[in-house]
Amino acid sequence: MLMQLTGFGIFESEQWEEKTWGGTFHQPLIISMVAGFTVANYTPSRLASLEAEDVVLSFRVALERTRTHAGL
Repeated sequence: MLMQLTGFGIFESEQWEEKTWGGTFHQPLIISMVAGFTVANYTPSRLASLEAEDVVLSFRVALERTRTHAGL
């Protein structure tokens, strides 16, 4: 939840800068991408992300195999 609110704040501050000063001083998309990469690869939250990825990928592979066999 905190990360979602932070991401929302980054984009809102960019809009505020554009309205107030006529330009922006940071790129919110770049900030969000770097933050996501850092959290996904270099924090303890990485383990939960990897576990979720394993579950999703195993389901996807099973679904694709079923679809392939049904088409044969």
